[in-house]
Order: sequence, then structure tokens, then C-alpha cells
Amino acid sequence: MKNIITEISQDVKDAENYYLTVLVGEAQIGHSSIKDFEGKYISGNIILHPLGKGEFIRGKTLIITSMVTDVNPYTNLTSITYRLNDENIKTISETVESNNSSIFYTTYLSFI
Repeated sequence: MKNIITEISQDVKDAENYYLTVLVGEAQIGHSSIKDFEGKYISGNIILHPLGKGEFIRGKTLIITSMVTDVNPYTNLTSITYRLNDENIKTISETVESNNSSIFYTTYLSFI
């Protein structure tokens, strides 16, 4: 099973509150997990999860792990899109090795 490792650096503004969303694309199914900056483990669909103000998250790195399973009979392509405050910051796509198999995405999201 593939593990796609990605590093993202994201500028933040001190006074702005930031919310993370992780979207699985291509009509596939997936599951994501993070340990947020308050030490809470979040698992499942991550939608508008509060990360904190820019001044709080600057200099920190969030590790996001996701597993996507190919259930779409028309394609073996999978994708993950990361969003902050409803703006796409990165989409990563990869094809699974065979029908109905899964792929891991590990992403290091650093705030600068």
C-alpha cells in the first residue's frame, strides 16, 4: 500500500482564526486523523475544525493522516484536498495500485 508524504508551508495572519477541512475526492471514501494543538485527537471527517489564531499556530506543524479506499468503479484515482477557512491550499492526487485497494496520505502542514 502506498503512503504519499507531503509537506506544506502555509502563511498565517496573527489575528485571524483558522479552521481545517480535509476533503476526499473522486467519489472515493476516506478517513482522516489529527492531533490538534490542544492535544485532542480528531478522527473521521474533518470539517472546519478550529486550529486557533495565527499567532497561536505560527511555528507549529500539524500532522494529518488519511486513508482513502477506492470504491468508485469508474476510476482508481484518489485525492485529498486541504482547506483553511474554506480556501483550498493543496490537493494531492494518486492512483491506487488495484481496484478496491487503499492508499495512505501523510501530510505535514507547517504554519509560518
